[in-house]
Amino acid sequence: AEDAGGIAGKNYGTISSCENNLKVVSTKNAGGIAGSSANATFITCKNFAEITGVDTAGGIMGAAESGATSFTLTDCVNTGKTTATANAGIAANVAGTVVFESCRNYGESAYAMTATDVTGLTYTISKCLAAGGQDGDHIANGATSDKLVRDFYLAGTSDKDSDGDPSIYDESQDNSSWAVNLKSVSGSIVFERGNVYYETGLSTTVDFNSAGYDRYALYQSIDTAFVSMANDTTNHPDTDTGTVRGFVKP
Repeated sequence: AEDAGGIAGKNYGTISSCENNLKVVSTKNAGGIAGSSANATFITCKNFAEITGVDTAGGIMGAAESGATSFTLTDCVNTGKTTATANAGIAANVAGTVVFESCRNYGESAYAMTATDVTGLTYTISKCLAAGGQDGDHIANGATSDKLVRDFYLAGTSDKDSDGDPSIYDESQDNSSWAVNLKSVSGSIVFERGNVYYETGLSTTVDFNSAGYDRYALYQSIDTAFVSMANDTTNHPDTDTGTVRGFVKP
């Protein structure tokens, strides 16, 4: 099929609370939830399978159809590898006015949120996570740090502290001083914001971007803690620029 999706070939409305666990393969556009879409909304959709297309492949949606003017993706998750000329963990292509909120990509992909160059679009990207090997420049194609709000990426193998532990960066600050490290607290790995800790399911530090790392296991281990931290505006408001954030040992 030219437009193949785990839930629907095409989406012209709202798809919510759906999950795909089957590999999707298309001769053109592939998506974990929908192969192509226009003026569409995805809410709490999850893809845990590999997505392969020719033109586009996205963990949630593949192509933006011609004439599309808006896309909203909220609380969506991908752990599957995406493969195509244009591929991304959440939406391979978008157009018009675009909102990514609280979306997390753990899968191997060229970009975390979208492969479309968003430079000329009206876009909002907030409380999102790139944890599939993408660096800060690959949260979304063309996105600039001043447009990113509380968005994070897990750093690659070259970004380690003096102890050799991987780091997590707050890309919305676009500053290496905001890199913090994976440490253990009483044998458990935690996210830390100020003096508030969000416990993950990890028991040891890991290299998130190593070949063959289990992306679904990573999602299971840290997703709840990440969402709690990203949404905690009480303990760490957007205006707070003086508190290190991420994984630390007190």
